[in-house]
Amino acid sequence: MASQTAVKMVVALAAGCRLGLYHLDFKQAFLNSPVGVEGILVELPDFPTELQGKFGPSRGDRCPATGRRMVGKLNKALYGLRDAPRLWQRHMMKVLSSPSIGVRFLCSDRNVFKFKWNGDVLFGCCHVDDLLFAPSSLAIKAEFIRRIKAEFEMTGGDSRVEVFCGMQFRYDDEARTITIHQSDFERKVLTKYGAWDLKPVDTPKKVGDGPLKPFEGKASEASREDYMMFVGDLHWLTKTNPRLAFSAQELSRFVSNPGPAHLAAGKRVLANIRGQIGVGITYHGSSAMLSRGYDQRNLLLGASDSDFSHSGQKSTSGVTVMLNGGAIFHCSRRQSTVSANVNEAEVKAASLLADLLSFVVLLWSEIAGMPHPPVRCLIDNSTAKKQMDSGADTMSSSSYLKSKRYCESKVYAGLLWFDLIPGAVNIADVGTKQVRDTQEFLRKNGVLTGQCPFLCETEEGARLLALRPLG
Repeated sequence: MASQTAVKMVVALAAGCRLGLYHLDFKQAFLNSPVGVEGILVELPDFPTELQGKFGPSRGDRCPATGRRMVGKLNKALYGLRDAPRLWQRHMMKVLSSPSIGVRFLCSDRNVFKFKWNGDVLFGCCHVDDLLFAPSSLAIKAEFIRRIKAEFEMTGGDSRVEVFCGMQFRYDDEARTITIHQSDFERKVLTKYGAWDLKPVDTPKKVGDGPLKPFEGKASEASREDYMMFVGDLHWLTKTNPRLAFSAQELSRFVSNPGPAHLAAGKRVLANIRGQIGVGITYHGSSAMLSRGYDQRNLLLGASDSDFSHSGQKSTSGVTVMLNGGAIFHCSRRQSTVSANVNEAEVKAASLLADLLSFVVLLWSEIAGMPHPPVRCLIDNSTAKKQMDSGADTMSSSSYLKSKRYCESKVYAGLLWFDLIPGAVNIADVGTKQVRDTQEFLRKNGVLTGQCPFLCETEEGARLLALRPLG
């Protein structure tokens, strides 16, 4: 399967390049792939009386010579076979990359591909037996479908995609936007947990609430199972709802023994989902939206942030990567070690962003066929920025030298550069801490989800952007 970041990048680039998005589905995909191993025998199917003899021997038939029950030799994979997914991927990639079709799979993600024909380009990604692709013209779309249907039985490809990989698509041709959302799954979640009667709220956590604490009592087995199921559903919803990332991360820490406070926090999240069904993430293609501040069309932008716990607990990193007005990656992740000071926590969060961009920039470059300029990365801690920019080591930075030097190496290599912004406009803050102000939270979430794709301008950023034109 292609990564979720790759899928969102394909959608975002399709919006930015003003291309259509289409979908193809392989029929009975696993049954197409050869097993590739000799000597695998299977029990014969039990054919109805009217079909016996037409498709060979049936279950229970015996060999005339030996009198033993007959079995079949397996030549093609079956659903339920342990190796069936791997065999299918190998077979699909072999056929699609053959001269008869001519697809090229990328190195950064082997389930993302490009197809060139007569000066046109088509790019897309694979999710098991589904293809999502964006063609630069109707001619290359027709040629691609013709070639692939000559090798496989396929469905779809005639109209724009509506559902892919659990995400639904909404188009606004006048505004030139593509929105991905999970409204159907959100409704199922609300029905599943009986949350339709909850009063909608603006934020998944109540303003001023402190961090959740472990439950002192003992949760029942049924309560643990329901809670784990809810946390799993919540994590699935974070694909198109970045505002839920911090709540999902915090609630998942208590799945082994949830208490009343954790259940109440989960109920609050359901109330927030109840009020924002189908919001999702919107990717833009209009110049009016992508030229605010500077030309952002088809260009990556990163942001990192962290909280710092003065109680000696591990900090939380928030990392975001934006493309064409919407987030293609957003996560809230608890750091693996305790930080001694706020600068250490910020540098660790920045190193997570730098590590992610090493993959994302390579993926973007392979799809675009050109190198990406250094990525602008937003950070709101001046000391951490200076430490990563200057390369100077101090006694206070000795405990996190590896993270600091990793970021330095990426800055020197031209992968990224850090731009200092106020914390009040840092969009990565949504994934790091409690909600402090409702309007600030809604404003940052509006940027993440593409409802208001405006990014902070700075003097240093304007100077560097002028020196390194990104248009």
